[in-house]
Amino acid sequence: MAALLAVRVVLWATGNHFSTNHIEPYEMWHLPPPEALRSNPFGALWDQHSQPPLFAVFVGLVLRWSPLPDALSLQILFTAAACLAALALFDILRLCGVRRWVAAVAAVVVFCDPILVGYELVLYHEPVVVPLVTFVIWTVARYAARPTLGRLGLMLATATVDRSEYAQRITSMLALQAGWSHDQVRSLRAGQDVGDERVDALIRLVREAAASFGHVSDETWESAQRVGWSDEQLTEAFAYLGLTVFTAYFLNYARTELDLEPTAKER
Repeated sequence: MAALLAVRVVLWATGNHFSTNHIEPYEMWHLPPPEALRSNPFGALWDQHSQPPLFAVFVGLVLRWSPLPDALSLQILFTAAACLAALALFDILRLCGVRRWVAAVAAVVVFCDPILVGYELVLYHEPVVVPLVTFVIWTVARYAARPTLGRLGLMLATATVDRSEYAQRITSMLALQAGWSHDQVRSLRAGQDVGDERVDALIRLVREAAASFGHVSDETWESAQRVGWSDEQLTEAFAYLGLTVFTAYFLNYARTELDLEPTAKER
């Protein structure tokens, strides 16, 4: 963070400030006139058709309600977004197993790139789009890095149907680490219920889908709905089925050697 701010402070100290010329109408081909943005920041949602309107709404909100000068307001916001995105990139790399110092250096190098820093001095989409994309990736990475008991149960049930020994051992290990008991893992791998009506209904649905090329009977779907699963949650469950099937097929395709320790089923 200090390095990111230091680079930008040096730029500011040497006269590289946000250019107010880019807030003039003739400079902003990609935005409505400043007067229109100030008077109605949300007007771009229905008036602008040449570019995605959310950036125009963002600029309009700043121009209308920021107590600071326009150029200073935008430069502070763009700089803050870059710093937060760098922290998000650092965390993404850490979640991928990258060493702390390597992740820190990579984040600094990426967000101190002269081209990227230069965009923070003009009114273009990049200072907003790049952080937004980084935050989306960070959100997905964080979501995937914290598998719940239910998600792991779905993945283990799918791996069992696919008869992928390697995938079964991986998901068994993760399930045990997340809090499933050895008896529950054995039950999942044997195609049995785990004793929780709601969880069992969802696992039966996923098992059926895995064994029937994605097809699920109305009875199975309605049974899962009766115990409280919504259509959105049942649809999300397919994502874990798909992820496990892809992993299992690739492990088989690559003829991956079984190098994991036995888990509950083999003990």
